[in-house]
Amino acid sequence: ERRKIELAQIENCDLEKVTDDDVVKSFEKEVDPNAPEKDKFMLRYLEEGKLLHRFGKTLFVHGALKEDSFGKVPNKMNNRKCYEVSTWVADLNAWAKGQVDEFKAKPSEGKNTKGRKGHGLMDYGVPKGYDGKTVICASFLKDGNAAPLQPGVVYPLAASGISTVVSGHIPHGDCPTVIRTRLDEGAVTVVMADTSYSKMGHESDWGVDNRGGAVSEVIINRDGTAFVHGKLADGSEIEYDVPLSEKAAMDEVLVGDQQPDDWW
Repeated sequence: ERRKIELAQIENCDLEKVTDDDVVKSFEKEVDPNAPEKDKFMLRYLEEGKLLHRFGKTLFVHGALKEDSFGKVPNKMNNRKCYEVSTWVADLNAWAKGQVDEFKAKPSEGKNTKGRKGHGLMDYGVPKGYDGKTVICASFLKDGNAAPLQPGVVYPLAASGISTVVSGHIPHGDCPTVIRTRLDEGAVTVVMADTSYSKMGHESDWGVDNRGGAVSEVIINRDGTAFVHGKLADGSEIEYDVPLSEKAAMDEVLVGDQQPDDWW
């Protein structure tokens, strides 16, 4: 129904004139290689999208990194893992691009079956897809709260020169969540920046959307440090630095550190 409203606005017509078939066709055109350029914006997004992106000492990921997903690339020979981050990033993104290219070449083949071109990428992007070993449908939270990174994630990240990981996917609180994990093998900081459910019950013109008024900007530097500023759901302003974990002593930086009582 919301898509009908959107289409009515786009076409500047009465809502009653927009049918269910119009909705279906509009979604199809967004990824149809043969559709007019102005309509296939979702396909263009997929062509440019990355499953992982490295910027200096920072790694960007939609969901999270877990021991069972780290270094894994679908269809890779013998299901072998790659623990060097830059190589893994390149291999995983190349696989995703290959999936999009296969779909573009034969968009109708396989219909709505596992034989459909690009099915592997679609499976990778849904809950429990790729046997749960996905970096898209994963979270750094445990039971709704921040949790330290697993050792099998910290070590290869630190060994590859990654000090900071930035993610979204799971709405959490009304300011970016910082999670520091310090182990003998290295130290890594996670910044979770999805605050899109900052006020449960919040209503907009669409109805209840839980969005709230929280908004923050996370500025990432090439050296892995970050700066956060914005406002909370109640309008209070926030501002804090996120220095490198390995250079910040426990008593120097409290943002992102787990306290003895398990609070963060």
